Amino acid sequence: MQNVEEKNGKMVAVYIRVSTGKESQDDSFESQLEMIERKIQENGYTIYEVYKERVTATKVTGREAFERMINDAKRGKFDAIYAKDLSRIARNQEVAHRLIRIVKENGIELITLSEGGRIEDNVALFSVHALVNEQLSADLSKKIKLALRNKAAKGEYTRMEPPYGYFVKDKKLFIRADGVPEVVKRIFHLYLVQGHGVDAIARRIESEGIIPPGLLKGKVNAGIRWHGSSIKYILTNPAYVGDLVQNREETVYIGSSKRKKIDNPIIVKNTHEAIISRETFVETQRLMEKRRRGPRPTPKKHLFTDILYCGKCGKKYWFRKDECGNNNHRYICGAYAKYGKKVCAANSVTERKITEIIKKDLKKLLKENNVKNLTGKEVENIAKKKTYEMKKKKEILNARLEKFEEKKAEQYVLKVMEDITEEQYELFTKAADKQTKEIIEELKKLEDLSLGIMELKAQERTKSAFLGITDFDTITRRTIDMFIEKITIKGKTRIEIFYKFRK
Repeated sequence: MQNVEEKNGKMVAVYIRVSTGKESQDDSFESQLEMIERKIQENGYTIYEVYKERVTATKVTGREAFERMINDAKRGKFDAIYAKDLSRIARNQEVAHRLIRIVKENGIELITLSEGGRIEDNVALFSVHALVNEQLSADLSKKIKLALRNKAAKGEYTRMEPPYGYFVKDKKLFIRADGVPEVVKRIFHLYLVQGHGVDAIARRIESEGIIPPGLLKGKVNAGIRWHGSSIKYILTNPAYVGDLVQNREETVYIGSSKRKKIDNPIIVKNTHEAIISRETFVETQRLMEKRRRGPRPTPKKHLFTDILYCGKCGKKYWFRKDECGNNNHRYICGAYAKYGKKVCAANSVTERKITEIIKKDLKKLLKENNVKNLTGKEVENIAKKKTYEMKKKKEILNARLEKFEEKKAEQYVLKVMEDITEEQYELFTKAADKQTKEIIEELKKLEDLSLGIMELKAQERTKSAFLGITDFDTITRRTIDMFIEKITIKGKTRIEIFYKFRK
């Protein structure tokens, strides 16, 4: 945060931006800030905060500093926003119009040095600038895409990250000198020769402590585990036979984070050394096509599908059919099923065990349901009446408490002024404390009454849920959906069931 001597009390925000993470653009940060600070010092303003970020201004989302500035503007943290020019803040009309609406609604000045001062009052000029900047960005984007396609057509590698097992030098791919290329070969062998699936390969590779691609590349948000999708990407990537397939997709429109596939990607063969033979790669694709299933049917909803959760890792439990024909089906933690004990060592649970617990609970609740003779309207009227009475009593008791506190303060002043003796003050405080305690007890009883009202409503919900049901000898999926919110398995003997009609 930059501060200057405050002369007239006006607080201003400064927004500076560069579009890339290159060190060469650090000078742009400094030059933007220097120009703006000079202008602010001339006016004698105080800088509230400098909002600085590296991001393209065509983006509508993902601009953390910009969003923080907008939120601070809504909270009235500053009186004006300074920027070098409008293109630093926004290069598309959507962002520009959002900004102008917020500054006008909150009485904030928007000042850009290049446009010559305040521009928030001239919406037409503002729109023209935004439109021109958006068009310039679109034209620049087209030129960049064309340049990348030309480079790709020459066999140059244009992506930011190389495939797993390679590194980039002089826009060409080269095989790494460590053990990573051998991991790639092994993945193809496990799939093609040994017949493992992609998830099984991921588990096996991870169990051996092999670093996954994201971590190897040093990505900030990289996961620590191998996934079947990572294995599939390696198995289907033509880069491993020495071919480059680039420009497969592009952004839907300038500033959008969504991407669309391109019908004519650029394919250049034999641009670099292969890790996998072309024959192995072709056979792998044939096997994958053979194994590929058609559109998956809608999965069957078993008794506790999507309602049973692991108390250790939070993942859903998966259904496992009893292959012995005893109908003693089980459910196991999804994380354990996919990654093994290394990730989660939760216990399995039988469908029969959970069903018996639910039967017992629901039969007990059905038996205890003591509002059968009350209609929903009667319950509502009783609850309203009790709530009103409780509110009035609380107001009276709280008023009495306040009076006692005021009286105690008065007595203390009298004691200090020696208008009453120490003994007189102690007698009063003892009596006052006793009455205060009685009032607090009354307030606690009112809280119990409040809980009673909640219980009455809960009983009505219970009655509504149980309407027309005489027994729970059979638990169906309809029963589960009607009565149960979720079930958490916390161990061999601890199962928590959350019912919809209970708090």
